[in-house]
Amino acid sequence: MLGRVKSSQSASKTGGCPVYSLLGWAEALPSSRSRASIQVVNGGRWESMPSRRKLFSCGHRGRGKFCHRCDVAEKAAAQRQREVEHLAARVSEAPVPLSGLPPQVVEKALKLFEQLKAGTPYAEFRGKRLVTIHQREVISVPLGRRYRMICREEIDLLTFLEVISHETYNNRLASGGWPGRQ
Repeated sequence: MLGRVKSSQSASKTGGCPVYSLLGWAEALPSSRSRASIQVVNGGRWESMPSRRKLFSCGHRGRGKFCHRCDVAEKAAAQRQREVEHLAARVSEAPVPLSGLPPQVVEKALKLFEQLKAGTPYAEFRGKRLVTIHQREVISVPLGRRYRMICREEIDLLTFLEVISHETYNNRLASGGWPGRQ
């Protein structure tokens, strides 16, 4: 950091050369005193030069009052924790159990639940009826390539049955589909 040295200390702090102090090159000169003792003008204020690097209690080295690396990591962990708690609260309100599913599938399923409840047609999400196995009231809506949401339509009302993997979906289709109305 370059700046001007106080004029009363210019000769002693700049190695005896008043030219360096006038030009503000005090930092480039060798000094017998530590850098922390030189005071520099910064935006109209007098402040100390930064001290040397120190070892923080966490084991990192740096300048300042606290370890900035650990501070950033703590803030990121706290943000992640808030997101997990928010997602857990939303999952608890879901109409079907979503445990054991990847987080991105859970998010997609929750958005789809909200949109289907709001009245968006299932065909907009590439959903289709299971006509080939004679279960026309059962609707399968894909959640990406590997997961499916299964719904049952009962007089213009969708009932969510489950969210399953594509493998489980294929096995269920081969074994006869979903049981009749309950």
